[in-house]
Amino acid sequence: MSSILSFALLFILSSTPASMASPSAPLTIITEEWPPYNFTENNTLTGFSTELVQLIMKDLNITDKITVLPGPRAIKVLEKSKRVLFFSMVMTPERKPLYKWIGPFGEQAIYFYKKKGSTLKINSLEDAKKVKSVCARESGLVSTLLKANGFTNIDAGVSPESIYLRVILGRCELGIGETPLGVSFWLKKMNQPLDSLTRTNLKLISSSLYIVTSKDVPDEEIVRWQKALNKVMASKKYSSLKQKYIGSPKVP
Repeated sequence: MSSILSFALLFILSSTPASMASPSAPLTIITEEWPPYNFTENNTLTGFSTELVQLIMKDLNITDKITVLPGPRAIKVLEKSKRVLFFSMVMTPERKPLYKWIGPFGEQAIYFYKKKGSTLKINSLEDAKKVKSVCARESGLVSTLLKANGFTNIDAGVSPESIYLRVILGRCELGIGETPLGVSFWLKKMNQPLDSLTRTNLKLISSSLYIVTSKDVPDEEIVRWQKALNKVMASKKYSSLKQKYIGSPKVP
């Protein structure tokens, strides 16, 4: 009788899906520098999205480390490795089938900026394509969208500081890459007045933000993260986070 029970138990264990057999397998949790959502300050990872993810992790009793990587490298890890979670991600039609999505949370928009006092009238993508140069990062979502929309006047920079400083100095007529809150963050970091740049009327993209995972993460884990996110967003802690990072600062 015992041999029959042993065989039955062995059969059950061997037929159990891996996702059920090890529901607490560690995640590789990564992010990039993208203030005010996720960024390093005084050697500590912080930001609106960072604190939100930390609240979710606390609710789920997850203690995995969050690692900061350069944006392009983070995307490669997300796409080529297993059990990876990344934040914060903007959803686009091209990205949607590549990952599993948790969210949405927050809202963001990315505008073109010009130097204070500039008389440029930028109301359409065609207007922006006619200027001599648009400073933007050499890779990433903004660069991809600009190229997809036919921009041939991109002056590629490696950092937000270099992009916006070149606009302030008049070396680029337009700059783009960050949300208004992000632009404010970088101007403060560069010790530049918040009115050094003027936001144009032209928005390249607007979207909610998401947490995403590699496709191999089981759906039941995605559901747990989504439920925990919903719980946090319904709490006073979420309102406090929004006020801390989004509700109060003056933005250009």
